[in-house]
Order: sequence, then C-alpha cells, then structure tokens
Amino acid sequence: MMKKTVPFPLFGDDNDYLTLSVGDLIIVEEMMGGESIVDIWGKLINGQYTLKMIYTILPIAYADCAKNAGKEVKIDELMEQGLEKGIGIGSYAVPIARAIVESGIFGRLKNEKRTVIQTERRSYRRGNGWKR
Repeated sequence: MMKKTVPFPLFGDDNDYLTLSVGDLIIVEEMMGGESIVDIWGKLINGQYTLKMIYTILPIAYADCAKNAGKEVKIDELMEQGLEKGIGIGSYAVPIARAIVESGIFGRLKNEKRTVIQTERRSYRRGNGWKR
C-alpha cells in the first residue's frame, strides 16, 4: 500500500511532503501526554493548536520525506528560517491536519468533490462527531 502524502513546500522544496501512519499517530498521542489524536486534529483545524503540538507532530510527519531526500531533520532550524521569511506558525497546522486525515483513521470520504478538510471541519463544528 502506498503512503498517502500531503504536499509541504513550507521549507522551500516543492517536492517535500508530510505523511503519518497509525503507528506515528500513537507516538504523537503519547508525546502529547495521552491527548486523543481526534482532539489534536480538531484543535489543528480550529486554530486552537499549540507550539508544542506543531513542534511535536511536524518532525514525525516530515521524517519520511527527509529520509527519502537524504536530509537531516532539524525542525527547529527549518521553522526558525520559515518564521524569518514570514511563514506564520498557523501555516503548519493545516498540512499537519491533512496528514492526520490521510492516515486513514477517519475512514473514506463519501463525497470526493469536497476537500477532506472542508468536510471534516463542517462535521466537527456541527458537533456531529466524525459521522459522514
């Protein structure tokens, strides 16, 4: 099975991507003190993310890309450079949220015409949980 990836050009390379497996998400939950990945995802899409959240998930989501490109991952330095270029911390939240969705934990979309984030955000805001 091919990994689902999310384009991630924020570090200056248009070929960069993020990807997360279910195993990665379990690690994220542990590193975030046991917080549910569903809650983390909801915070990411609703602008309630924390710096800790971004700095915890991004190295995990970017690791596969960095490994395949033979890059050493220094997320702190890359993000610092991004901030100097005017890339706000919020710019990282949506691609990370998309990588969580692409992991497959929410199942498949019935209506492929909408973007994954739009569909999930609407459902979450209506308080419908994750039903589609």
